Amino acid sequence: MKKLLFSVSIVFLLSITAAAQDHPKVEWSLGYSFVRFNSTSEIPAFTAQGGSTSVAFNINSAIGLVADVGGYHNGKIGDLQLDNTTYTYLFGPRFSYRHSNVVPFFQVLFGAAHATGSVQNLFPPPDRLDATRNSFAMSVGGGIDFKVSKHIAIRPIQAEYLLTQLGGQNTSGGKQNNFRYTGGVVFLFGGK
Repeated sequence: MKKLLFSVSIVFLLSITAAAQDHPKVEWSLGYSFVRFNSTSEIPAFTAQGGSTSVAFNINSAIGLVADVGGYHNGKIGDLQLDNTTYTYLFGPRFSYRHSNVVPFFQVLFGAAHATGSVQNLFPPPDRLDATRNSFAMSVGGGIDFKVSKHIAIRPIQAEYLLTQLGGQNTSGGKQNNFRYTGGVVFLFGGK
């Protein structure tokens, strides 16, 4: 915990020193996402792929407010043919350090996760079992953007710890400690 607070403090102080630099007013990102879900004791860990989009409204060159929406799908978990889709809706602050055309950032986002899943029943009579769950979600992580023109940046990596609480009663509080990777393109609006 001390290391996390120290890291956040360093990023915040570096962000304040960058506050005088030019910055875009709005950043809109579109990207591919890969999530490693560490599931419940009933379902083994699995991966899901999808996409995410986020909009960041920059208060100054160092601090912004982010809204992030993502969707991730998996059709097979272990030996189960499972049609599983999870959506995340996250909001929170982003701290950026703008240095030339390179912009590393750190963010902490809070919101919700919505999961839907269905599985073919393996025992007669054949039918489909459907389930839907909603839960609290949170992500902590960061990434780096490389500005390639006045209005476009490339985001090769955004790596985050993603907490969801979609588990059943047999897990510790129903929590899943997941990993999310996102990479894509960022469109920049406003600024000089």
